[in-house]
Amino acid sequence: MKKEYTREEIKWDLVKGVSKELGICETLRNVYDLVYEMPDSEVKTQMTEKLIDVLLMGKKMGDRLTYYAQTYKDPTGAWGEHLVHQSNDQLRLLIQKRRSR
Repeated sequence: MKKEYTREEIKWDLVKGVSKELGICETLRNVYDLVYEMPDSEVKTQMTEKLIDVLLMGKKMGDRLTYYAQTYKDPTGAWGEHLVHQSNDQLRLLIQKRRSR
C-alpha cells in the first residue's frame, strides 16, 4: 500500500519530528534548526520549502526501499545498523515543541 504524504504532514515532520538515529531525515531536521534561527526573509522561506521538498523525497525513497525489501525478500544492506544513535533526542524534542512553525 502506497503512503501519500501531504505537504503539511512533511512540514510537521520537518519542524517537530525527532529520531534517535542520525539518518537523512534527522540531518534535514538539523539543517532546518539552523534555518529556523535565521531572520525572516524570502531566502529563509525558500530554504524551508526546499527542505520540505527534500524530506518528501527522502520519505518516498525510504518507502520504496522498504517495498523492495519486503517484496523481493532482499537481505542485502545494513538496514540502518550504521546509523549513529543520538543521545540528545529528548532535548531536541523539547526545543522543537516550544517553537512555532
